[in-house]
Amino acid sequence: MPTGISSARYVGRDQELSRIALALEAAADGQSRRLLIAGPGGSGVSRLINESVQRVGRLSEPFAALRWRAHAGRSLEPYAPVITGLGAFLGSLEPDERSRVVGPGAHALSLLLSDLVQPGSPGPSLRV
Repeated sequence: MPTGISSARYVGRDQELSRIALALEAAADGQSRRLLIAGPGGSGVSRLINESVQRVGRLSEPFAALRWRAHAGRSLEPYAPVITGLGAFLGSLEPDERSRVVGPGAHALSLLLSDLVQPGSPGPSLRV
């Protein structure tokens, strides 16, 4: 089976990178933004995410990039990848920092991560 060839220089996907940059700028300004980057195998999603993570890592105040993978039909719990990935990240934070990071999403996240997130007042932009 032939192996893929990958260049160190990232070409294309300017529109997607711009949308990611705009969402990150809005998040840095305190506006709630979520990104879901998905696509079929071989479409370049992993490379787009890797490039985004590298660019974010070069910022003066980098963001945390959380990644996980879901496999349709292989889990009895539809939110298992989110619970596992986000739970590990939130569990690594001190309680005050965890509250700051979760922000207005605390109510919705408390439904999935009750041992880590204390429900606050429900945020207007996040509903489960």
